[in-house]
Amino acid sequence: MVDDALEERLSGAIVAGKYRVRRVVGSGSMGVVCEAEHLEIGKRLAIKLIDASLAGMKDIALRFRQEARAASLVESQHIVQVFDVGADDKLGLYLVMEFLTGEDVAKLLSRVKRLPPDEAVRIAVQVARGLAKAHEAGVVHRDLKPANIFLCDREHDEPLVKILDFGISKVIDASRAESKLKLTRAGTVVGTPQYMSPEQAQGFSVDERTDVWALGLVLYEMLAGRPAYPELATYEQFIIFLVQNPPDPLRLVAPWVPAPLAQVVHQAIEHDLKSRIPNCLDLARRLLEAHPLPGMRASLPSRIDSADTWADGGVQSPYASDDAEDEPASGRKLAAVVVPPEDSLTIDVEMPFDAPPARVQTPKPKAAMGSGVRRPAAEANVEESDDAPQFFDRRALEKAATPSGGIPSAAPPRQVATGPALAKATVASVLARFPLAWAAIAFIAVGLVVAVALALR
Repeated sequence: MVDDALEERLSGAIVAGKYRVRRVVGSGSMGVVCEAEHLEIGKRLAIKLIDASLAGMKDIALRFRQEARAASLVESQHIVQVFDVGADDKLGLYLVMEFLTGEDVAKLLSRVKRLPPDEAVRIAVQVARGLAKAHEAGVVHRDLKPANIFLCDREHDEPLVKILDFGISKVIDASRAESKLKLTRAGTVVGTPQYMSPEQAQGFSVDERTDVWALGLVLYEMLAGRPAYPELATYEQFIIFLVQNPPDPLRLVAPWVPAPLAQVVHQAIEHDLKSRIPNCLDLARRLLEAHPLPGMRASLPSRIDSADTWADGGVQSPYASDDAEDEPASGRKLAAVVVPPEDSLTIDVEMPFDAPPARVQTPKPKAAMGSGVRRPAAEANVEESDDAPQFFDRRALEKAATPSGGIPSAAPPRQVATGPALAKATVASVLARFPLAWAAIAFIAVGLVVAVALALR
């Protein structure tokens, strides 16, 4: 619940001369989150403000800046984007983030109590992928809980999960300068008790398996409709209970949860670090193996930021292997016709595909058969193309020239002309082949006629 006085005091305030506060959307123990706009471009943003009285405390200021640095180290669609961080003289420390529309998992569970397995696994897999990217950057969240998992509304798709609040995250990569910001002394406990790992509750060193534990407890609560660990009267009582007792078996608390899925959840919340699922990427893979979902697929470590989480599982990622995997059993191959211009279409058509017949090894022709226009390749020592045969097998050519697979057609016997008929046929053949001969004969005939006429006169 936002205090009215605080809302009135901050509404319209200018932060660092660049951002105008529109309204307060939430408040916590150390500050508030406001909806704001950039004065120059009018973009809607979210600003997290730390109370000015707390901003002077060195540890608080360092932790606040650590949140910005930790979030900026991670490039993932499942991590809230941080744009700016600084200090305002009147309002204290500020952190500028992308403005999200939707609700967090805590509010969702307060409204619906529990989620169907499909929805719970979809949320958990996205969180696991975002955490895996954070771990690659050397960042452990250490305070994962339903209130820090935000479901962003999207126009034409399922909600996109964003992880919030890296305020008490710990940078574990010693090669980064940020790892020198040790904001908690040895033995200091930070985090929300109900989602704290046993090693974290005892003040021991933590790594990515702490986030695996917390995500396992969140998944337990989404499936069962209640937290894995109950609230106790004091913080000390809760820590002792947490360290000594595992959660109740999920199958007993929520018998509607499939057994393979329940088993993965309990593997994520093992007290023994050696028995716990080692990392969030492995957790995401096991969740999808135990409870497959249409449209979601497990990704390799180098691909978790490449493919859209909600992409159609039947569409091959451009980062996938080019090796052919499953050939259609029907003996039909898919052929794609692609036209380069932008206004063109890609059309997928199915074409019958028959395996080519096995080649038959034929013996090489003997030298006596080399009566064609080419020499044998062995003699010429030159590789010749296959666009024409190297040798002319006359019998084969005569057989191929006859119709009906080499069976000669029944044709009437040819009659041989002799004597005057032969001469007549020869003249007709010559005249048919040489049209100019007709003109010459006609000219000579006309000349003879004229000559005879003149002689008779």
